[in-house]
Amino acid sequence: MYRVLCRAGLGACLVGMSVSPAHAVTDRAMDDDSVRLLGSVGATVFETDGGSLTILPSTGSVPVDLQNMDASISCALNVQHVHGSTHVAGTINGVARVDCTAPAGALQISYSLIRLAPYAQWGGPTKTNTGWSFVQTNRAVPCGEGPAQFRGWAQGIIAPPPGYTLTGPALNNAYGSITSVACGAPLVDMSTAWDQLLAVTFVRNDLL
Repeated sequence: MYRVLCRAGLGACLVGMSVSPAHAVTDRAMDDDSVRLLGSVGATVFETDGGSLTILPSTGSVPVDLQNMDASISCALNVQHVHGSTHVAGTINGVARVDCTAPAGALQISYSLIRLAPYAQWGGPTKTNTGWSFVQTNRAVPCGEGPAQFRGWAQGIIAPPPGYTLTGPALNNAYGSITSVACGAPLVDMSTAWDQLLAVTFVRNDLL
């Protein structure tokens, strides 16, 4: 079941700037799935201990046939449980995605794979596209970096297509932040493989 973030409404919850992945991990308890909604100039930032999602204003000309387009578009930031890779032997891997129900104006995803003790953080490549409905990145490290407890942290950025506006708060559903990983160990249950989910909805401007 989803949990609504920031019940007081968007305006009452704009309190500051986003924090870095390292800060997000060390500043709060690892099992705390509470969500902070923060604001920056021209953008709205939703943040959990597993990631942050920045919503930028849409740019470009509003389509003349806007009324024939989807009434709403939903997008979600997903951070997968860190796991022993089934694609590249001898590695421990983490994946992050942004998925939308229709092409967005622009999408960007950044990801860090984090080992809790001894602490280490490895950044994956930042991926960006325009006019697509998803973007994905990952980071893998050699199995020699485990066995240990790992988690992922991701930052997604979404610009909706022209003619759409963010409505309401984000929704958050957390399965658990930390995974014990050792190469050769049983895989995580893929039905609950996503560590954090931040979901937002954009509504057509003529319906607001």
